[in-house]
Amino acid sequence: MILPLVSASHHCLRERARPAQGEPSGLIVDLWDTLHANRALGLAAPQVGVSMRVAVVYAEGVSRALVNPVILWRSKTVMKLPESCLSLPGIEVEVERPIALMLEGEPVPFEGLLARVVQHEIDHLNGVLISDYARAVLTDTEPQP
Repeated sequence: MILPLVSASHHCLRERARPAQGEPSGLIVDLWDTLHANRALGLAAPQVGVSMRVAVVYAEGVSRALVNPVILWRSKTVMKLPESCLSLPGIEVEVERPIALMLEGEPVPFEGLLARVVQHEIDHLNGVLISDYARAVLTDTEPQP
């Protein structure tokens, strides 16, 4: 079932999502349906108003459902690229992210675009939006008294 996306002001987008209990297979199916309907690369449960640490990602021919994801390692090499988000339509922000990461339980690292999408969706699970990265840049460049 295609789920409606919540607006940027929805509380789920600003809170750390609660851990998923068991295998949330119904939610995962609905997230896949919603992701494909919106032609997106990733979608996290908070984006559909569900406070649960679940997301789906599809990039570079790889699809993964992430349930309670934990990042074990991030590369020191980073890249700054523009990102957009279904939760903030029409907004694009330059975001600097590690180019590779390893998740608990995954046998190989995520790299390139897939690593970026995974990090973007984990941000959603932690209540972080791409607009927060823009604010950080603005704050860093404010004149000092």
